[in-house]
Amino acid sequence: MDQNETALTSLEDFRATRVEMPAHAFGDLVSDAQWEGDDTPFLVYADCYWIEKLDDGRHMVTIENDGGITGEGVTLEDLEEKLYDWARASNDPIEDLPSGP
Repeated sequence: MDQNETALTSLEDFRATRVEMPAHAFGDLVSDAQWEGDDTPFLVYADCYWIEKLDDGRHMVTIENDGGITGEGVTLEDLEEKLYDWARASNDPIEDLPSGP
């Protein structure tokens, strides 16, 4: 079982994988050049999911066309849970549908 699979077994395990790194280091980790030269701090989970740390101390997560930002009742823990739920859903194997009669 790799770290990603282990991290997705529980929210606590997912949170335990959190590492802070600059965006360009995360880009290197996932082989994506879009963050080359970018020093924005990222909180990285299970080596492939991230929450951005903003200059004003808040945190932001973007998931497809949705996301969230800390403040006004939204905590970092809320964003972590949202990211974890999405990561779990996107990694669940799709079961074969039964064939017709």
